[in-house]
Amino acid sequence: MRGTFGAYFDFVAGDPDMVHFIHRNAGAIRTLLDQPEIAPLFDDMRNDLVTGIERGAKLLLNGLRP
Repeated sequence: MRGTFGAYFDFVAGDPDMVHFIHRNAGAIRTLLDQPEIAPLFDDMRNDLVTGIERGAKLLLNGLRP
């Protein structure tokens, strides 16, 4: 998850025009996030979170600390 989102945020932060746009147009950001190129990032994040939750739950059920 860190790698996927890190690459995206590095890309955005590396473009001063994009940073300015983001600061000025919060509503437009939602539109950007709905782009097909962005959807896989959120799919990866969701999958990583679900996997982490499942692993943590199994550890807790077995009396171990995550």
